[in-house]
Amino acid sequence: YPSQEEEDEYIASIIAANPAYSEEKDIVVKTADTVNIDFVGKVDGVMYEGGSTDNKGLKCQKGSDMLPGDLESKIVGHKTGETFDATVHFPDDFANEEIAGKDVVYTVTVNGMYKDGEFNDEFVKKYLSGENATSAEAFLNAYRMGIAKDKFATYLKDFIITESEVITYPTSYTKKVQKLMKNKELEQFNAIN
Repeated sequence: YPSQEEEDEYIASIIAANPAYSEEKDIVVKTADTVNIDFVGKVDGVMYEGGSTDNKGLKCQKGSDMLPGDLESKIVGHKTGETFDATVHFPDDFANEEIAGKDVVYTVTVNGMYKDGEFNDEFVKKYLSGENATSAEAFLNAYRMGIAKDKFATYLKDFIITESEVITYPTSYTKKVQKLMKNKELEQFNAIN
């Protein structure tokens, strides 16, 4: 079976890969949080092309570089459910000429936040149903058995390799090896001459 540490790391990785979405209001956004936002960017009061999420919601996590300019850092400290304005200045050589060298005012709404869930039966049914597990315990038992089988197969292979002694080789095998060696020697001779 896996060690308790291996199992805990596995569960943590599953939880991190399947965060639960919450629209609970007034949660302060911290640097490492993953949030869902909408925004509209305007230059001199006019929305620029491609400057809106069109109220479709955008999942944004720290370091994803999905947001224009330094807008990502300007979300930190605001709360879920809050709408605020943030100004982002774009460099003169920015690819989109419509906003290059300009200040863009983004009206941002923090719709909700993604948080780590709890590994339980409900979590397994919601996120891991494709794994044929009906409960958290059944899922972990299948994981443990898979690890146990892998560890046993590795042990068995290593044991056979280290503890076995070859007494003779089958004749058909030795003939094939001899033929291969002769062909290899002939190739090397022809390559030299």
